[in-house]
Amino acid sequence: MTTHAREQHHPVVTNPSLVPYGAVVVGVDAILTDIVLDWAIDHARAQGRPLVLAHASGPAWAERTVLDAEQLRDKLVKVGEDALEHGYERARRRAGDDVRIERFVGIEDAAELLVGLSRRASLVVVGSHGRGPVGRLLLGSVGVVVAERAACPVAVHRPRRVGVVRQGVLVGIGATAHSRSTLEVAFRLASSHRLPLTIVHSRSELEATATGPHLVSGDALQDVDEERLQVAETIAGLREDHPDVHTTVHLARGRPDQALTSLAGRMDLLVVGRHDGRRGQLVGGTAISILEHSSCSVVVVPEVPTAP
Repeated sequence: MTTHAREQHHPVVTNPSLVPYGAVVVGVDAILTDIVLDWAIDHARAQGRPLVLAHASGPAWAERTVLDAEQLRDKLVKVGEDALEHGYERARRRAGDDVRIERFVGIEDAAELLVGLSRRASLVVVGSHGRGPVGRLLLGSVGVVVAERAACPVAVHRPRRVGVVRQGVLVGIGATAHSRSTLEVAFRLASSHRLPLTIVHSRSELEATATGPHLVSGDALQDVDEERLQVAETIAGLREDHPDVHTTVHLARGRPDQALTSLAGRMDLLVVGRHDGRRGQLVGGTAISILEHSSCSVVVVPEVPTAP
């Protein structure tokens, strides 16, 4: 790209306070694929939100060297600007004038940068290497840390297997007072991407856990009236707000993470709530277990209990 063409860009942003509220923030690094970037661009356009391409040029460790600190900072910002060039041009071509696009470069650790930007974002999007028994290692510290600590939902995208027919968005809910935010995000994602939504309400039972998770659906729902009514009341308003979203409800018996990951193989997205404990960890390890073992992309939603 010529120097003249570069000058037509908006200046790269380095001050977090200049990042627009409600933006879709995408962490741009070596593992972010064009497929994931396109998903984020389309999501920002469907939601009518700005798109922020964010790159971490690393902590300013070199300030302790003989190099001038200001010169070093300018160099690192330039490195970040170059790293964002492809994504910026792709977003401009794909979204046109429909989406406001900003570039952000932070001179800090990638996870800390994205956690910080999550306080102003509506969604943070990151890529991942894959999945497996060493899923945490494959996800990388950035995806795990951001999913654990972000103030907004985090979409951790995985490589997609070719030839698999996907069946939309899957969301897992537990106690209804802790699931409202998770359900709202799932409905918005399904609506924005024109996908059906499968809702699974999971309750752990020793007998079911011993034999693995199983679903209780269809006519059998009539035999669990209290649970069925709780779920129906929880999703009623959201169904009215999103009449375009086709929903299916299942009750499951067994560990929530097992029930959800067993269904994830043919889903586009799996949405799960994060309930923070005193240490800011994912309570019971459920969300982390799903991140490590799900065979589809996962959206982790920070949940705040609502009044009964």
